[in-house]
Amino acid sequence: MFASGGFNNLNMMAGMPTTTGIPTGNSPGFMAGPNGLNDVMKQLDQMFSKQMKSMNDLLKKMLGSSKNGNAASGMFPCMDLSAQMESVMKMGGLTNQMIAKVASMVTPEASLAALGGFNALSQGSSAGTVSAASLGNGTAWGRSLASDALNHSVKGPGGWCYKYVAQALARHGVSVHGGSAYMAADQLATKKEFREVKVSQADLKKLPAGAIVVWNRGNGHQHGHISISLGDGREVSDLVRNQTTNYGTSYRVFLPNK
Repeated sequence: MFASGGFNNLNMMAGMPTTTGIPTGNSPGFMAGPNGLNDVMKQLDQMFSKQMKSMNDLLKKMLGSSKNGNAASGMFPCMDLSAQMESVMKMGGLTNQMIAKVASMVTPEASLAALGGFNALSQGSSAGTVSAASLGNGTAWGRSLASDALNHSVKGPGGWCYKYVAQALARHGVSVHGGSAYMAADQLATKKEFREVKVSQADLKKLPAGAIVVWNRGNGHQHGHISISLGDGREVSDLVRNQTTNYGTSYRVFLPNK
């Protein structure tokens, strides 16, 4: 359960381990891996199960000593049964603290950044943040992508954002697939042509031409939404509209690298 490889000095008077066990730095036992949040939560579940087993084993030993009428023996011979129970409760509290700390790191943005491993998660929500002033005018490739998407846009009821964005990307050598717009986010995160950044909602209108915004699915938004910034406060997908800044779900932003 703990980073040092288990409980240390369980026979201490307080019955507490000597390490918090919160994974930090390059802890080899807690890396997010290619499946992002799924890997993190799977490992956390395994860690929690091991901790519960250790506590259960300890409790069995304590109860055994109590049945034998020797409350001053067992795991902690210098404590009576009440003190031993207190030590178990402290260990349980430490487990809860660890889970709370890890959970606080797993924000939507950080979990999606988990491709970088636990180091990316530990940076918190500030990882990759860019200001509006640093966005600049974008790249020639990005402007070409935006112009191409604009030239192929249509007028109509909408509903085909992913199809048109995917076609524009394909004409520029980038392939994305799937039946829903939100599915593009994880794919774009692996493309050398883009880098993912965090941009505030207020700054979405200031994105340079060619930047792509992917909104997650949610209530009333089964497929999510995707668009390419035109660099003037508007976006294009199948239609041209003002840049979406409040879709009601989380979003990810990808800036052209070339």
